Amino acid sequence: LLFCFLMTLWLPWLRKPYKIISKRSLVTTMNVIGHFLQGGFGTMSALALKPFMCYEHPNGKQSLLKHAGVFCNSGEQWVMMVAG
Repeated sequence: LLFCFLMTLWLPWLRKPYKIISKRSLVTTMNVIGHFLQGGFGTMSALALKPFMCYEHPNGKQSLLKHAGVFCNSGEQWVMMVAG
């Protein structure tokens, strides 16, 4: 997520030194880079939020949706949250 944020700050600055390139090719290049950043942001956001998605068992305990062996509010989940 931090990488995507830094790229959005860097892209407008990138345009200044390249006045030689035609405006159309520069716009196309920026558009392609933006599409990759948008796809990367969605993927990284989904991965970062996995440790927060819990479901409840019939016995009242909660575990992670993708890792059923990891219970919510356990030490393993906290490690996953910190690691991202």
